[in-house]
Amino acid sequence: MSLRWRSLALVATVGLLAAACGGDDGGDEAATSPEAGGEAAAEGTLVVWADDTRTPVIEAISEDFTADSGVEVQVVEKARDSIRADFETQTKAGTGPDIVVGAHDWIGSYVDQGIITPIELGDVAGGLADVALQAVSIEGQTYALPYAIENVALVRNTDLAPDKPASWDEMIAKGQELVAAGQADLPFGVQMNGEAGDPYHFYSLLTSFGSALFGQTPEGDWDPTNVLLGNEGGQQYAQFLQQAGQQGIFSISNTGDVLKEMFESGRLPFWITGPWWAPEAVDAGVNISVEPVPGPGGQTPSPFVGVQGFMISNASENKLAATEFVVNFLGSEDAAKALFEEDPRPPANTAVFEEVSSDPLIQGFGEAGSTGSPQPSFASMTTIFEEWGRAEGAIVDQRGDPLSLWTAMVEKVTEAAATEQ
Repeated sequence: MSLRWRSLALVATVGLLAAACGGDDGGDEAATSPEAGGEAAAEGTLVVWADDTRTPVIEAISEDFTADSGVEVQVVEKARDSIRADFETQTKAGTGPDIVVGAHDWIGSYVDQGIITPIELGDVAGGLADVALQAVSIEGQTYALPYAIENVALVRNTDLAPDKPASWDEMIAKGQELVAAGQADLPFGVQMNGEAGDPYHFYSLLTSFGSALFGQTPEGDWDPTNVLLGNEGGQQYAQFLQQAGQQGIFSISNTGDVLKEMFESGRLPFWITGPWWAPEAVDAGVNISVEPVPGPGGQTPSPFVGVQGFMISNASENKLAATEFVVNFLGSEDAAKALFEEDPRPPANTAVFEEVSSDPLIQGFGEAGSTGSPQPSFASMTTIFEEWGRAEGAIVDQRGDPLSLWTAMVEKVTEAAATEQ
């Protein structure tokens, strides 16, 4: 790596390794200062945007990169809930970072807007999980280095429910028994964001009825021209939502924060959530097991799989150095281990995943995700999730005939997906 970088350093002298992004050199300090989230302040500098969890890891990895290349890396800590929109806005203005870390479902919109560039992963790709590579690729081009995989699973409080449920009905019956005995507040929890619903967390349940959001192309990609939500399984699922809402199993009041507090206080036996919250339950003193979600529809559930990764700005004037840092430093096994240790989500690096899967939590999420598919990253997914979630919320909340609400939603989703054709 060092020898290669000596060659790249020669290229840098003729200007390929310039300032981080092509902004206005005459801008004020707030627009150009890395501390303000702007472009790099000095030549030969990369700017990376990351949240508070990943910032210290990236900073540590960048030290070796700088020692090897002479290129400084400035990691700007950004609020998790604003980084996506800020990257869009500032990159278009020429003041964004060279590299941003985030979820793969940002990619479709970013590609449509022309604000990220394809990345050649080379030999590194051979050590990454297929589902991770599929998630960050569009029409044969890779747009991110995937480093972590995430999906929901069933998290069980083993003190309240010592035995793994053999079926959905067995799980609900056990939960209702605990509620009747005063040992639990709800029999089961899956989050809804009020009337907005939450199709992501509910997707495993939908697929167990033999439905799905989209069909697939012969190449195995999502096919937005083939919306499957309205098939027979989808209609059965809509009726199931209504019945579960009537029974109090689902509720639009069961937000993520409500269920998290309930589970951590030992008052919820079963919870559909992901690796972002399960470790916090352990830290709170709850004994847990992580397992695949039992399917109420009788078929094997297939959760959405999300991928976290590093993307390179198309506005970066330092793409050569950015690619080197992303692929050969952030893409190393050591980096995958460090990122996992800071935020324990199943690594996309298969060798590192095998190493850490002795952890029963990681093994459980990996098993639950083994039947999953990447969440679609089409630009229309924001609209699709909004329409889909509102319909699920209305059905659970008993605000209309489930089949009518579901059919109307499918029409709107089909219309939104048609924009991808």
